[in-house]
Amino acid sequence: MSDERFREGMRRVASAVTVVTTRGPNGERRGATATAVCSLTVDPPSVMACINRRTGLGRLAPESGNFAVNVLTSGDKAIAETFAGRSGVAPEERFEMGSWRQGDTGAPLLDVPCRRSIASWRRRSNSPAISF
Repeated sequence: MSDERFREGMRRVASAVTVVTTRGPNGERRGATATAVCSLTVDPPSVMACINRRTGLGRLAPESGNFAVNVLTSGDKAIAETFAGRSGVAPEERFEMGSWRQGDTGAPLLDVPCRRSIASWRRRSNSPAISF
């Protein structure tokens, strides 16, 4: 099966669409559209996001120790496409799509009333995980 055929098939699998974000120690922001995000436990509140380690987010998040999960809606298609890298927009410029603010951990959060930013963590030994 070709890579493109696999991608096309996986794009048809229904799941929540999120943008996982991080802010590096030098202030650089990175984010990626992700559907491989799931809850692990309620106590402590934990999620797992699977991110390609070859992406900017995949390289920066382990170093920064923070990440946020921003849940998108059907009206956020342009944001999803931009952070999926399909628009040709440079990584830092992707944050010009939508309104963003810095969360308590430093990770960027979509700044919209009633926004669905469900998670923002600073990684500790027993806290949420990003798998690479």
